[in-house]
Amino acid sequence: MHMNSMKPMFKTRFFALIAGTILLSVTAQAQRGGFDRGQMMERLSERYQEVLEVSDDEWSVLKPMVIGIVEKQFSGRTSRFSAFSRGGSRGGRGGDGNRSSRSSRGSDNPLSKAIEKGDDGAIKSALAAHRSAQKKQAAELKKARNELRQLLTLKQEANLVLMGLLD
Repeated sequence: MHMNSMKPMFKTRFFALIAGTILLSVTAQAQRGGFDRGQMMERLSERYQEVLEVSDDEWSVLKPMVIGIVEKQFSGRTSRFSAFSRGGSRGGRGGDGNRSSRSSRGSDNPLSKAIEKGDDGAIKSALAAHRSAQKKQAAELKKARNELRQLLTLKQEANLVLMGLLD
């Protein structure tokens, strides 16, 4: 492989690593409440524009779509990690169910509240609602990705796949 052809691939993988690192650190910081969402979005926006190699005018069309996908992904990640913020009780499968080991911060998530109550009926109902919401969120993310994909070149699409924005 020629060195000049390796530079764009390295650059794309490098930015994919940066974007992934930023999203993971922001997810962790979001759980602690210590980050500036606007600043994070601006940094990600700059990275995506650079990797896509688009003009400011082209970016003005793509940016809302890209940021929308990032936010949908972020929302899904934070909901998945919310269980960790509760303190990691071992109730249920083989644990002692000691609710006092959980974080006293509580949660606005209905499934977390149902788990705290310990009522199987409430858990079953909240679990069904949670799964339904996840399916809806996944469908919205898929639709947003497909809409963005329609505006991209094959190279741009491949770069965003490597960066984890597209699948």
